[in-house]
Amino acid sequence: MIDTAVTSTSAELRYRCRDVWQSLVDHRFVGELAAGTLPLPKFRFYIEQDILFLDGYARAIGLAIGRTSSDEELRELTGQLAIVVEQELENERKLLRRVEELSGSGSRGDACPAATTISYANFLVATAVRGDALDVMTALLPCAWSYADIGRKHIDGAVEHPIYTDWLRLFSGSEYLDYVDRRLAFFDRLAAPAASRRWERLSELFSTATRLETAFWNMAYAEEEK
Repeated sequence: MIDTAVTSTSAELRYRCRDVWQSLVDHRFVGELAAGTLPLPKFRFYIEQDILFLDGYARAIGLAIGRTSSDEELRELTGQLAIVVEQELENERKLLRRVEELSGSGSRGDACPAATTISYANFLVATAVRGDALDVMTALLPCAWSYADIGRKHIDGAVEHPIYTDWLRLFSGSEYLDYVDRRLAFFDRLAAPAASRRWERLSELFSTATRLETAFWNMAYAEEEK
């Protein structure tokens, strides 16, 4: 159980799976990306899979919107969905085109989702089907939050690269960091009244999502299609 008078729900959730969290922030994929040594095909594979994953991410938010219990929850989730559909997916598609141009290989057509991509997206959708808005926000949080931590950790030592440096600047920039801070603040306001009676459930959802984030980086680095 968490004492929300001492620390926030989100901070406690992250602390409880701190070793896994640190492993994803220090992952070989993002370390090599910051060093400029990550093979471009691995990054391309990651972007292709991330586009597919974001589709499931958006669908989970859409399902959660139908389970909101207040106007505040509705506004928050509607805003998150708009950012995914109108900004993140479009940015990823533009980035994929840049990767294709840099590699000189052109489009490969529609990518097939890897097993980890399917598992992660299905976890989010299943959480939305079975739970309420708080459950879904808990499961979604590690994705956005870990990217902010990755950006903060690696941007200062990053080697200049025609694509990778811009990627790190995006996730370490003030606009993205402010967005994550707003999500954390909203989550903590929503979760605080329920944390004491739902702690085990929230902790399980957050921890599972964090492990799946790590698995996604593993999958991308290995280019595991099956």
